[in-house]
Amino acid sequence: MTNLTYTHPRTYGKDSKRCRACATTRGVISKYGLDMCRRCFRERATQIGFVKVSLHMRMWCRRHRSQQEHHDEQVVD
Repeated sequence: MTNLTYTHPRTYGKDSKRCRACATTRGVISKYGLDMCRRCFRERATQIGFVKVSLHMRMWCRRHRSQQEHHDEQVVD
């Protein structure tokens, strides 16, 4: 006789999402359709095309964006 313990497909909860690389259910990132655990994501992030942005660059982008919005408001007026 076959063992039917815990064979029902999971549609919600921790066991509903698995890492596509290592099949673990822990730390799975499903955003943007990644479906990878955080460990596999860190290994493959550059291959996928993600770029790590430093804190200084983020602050520069915010400052530049606010200056651009301020400039756009002046042009409209």
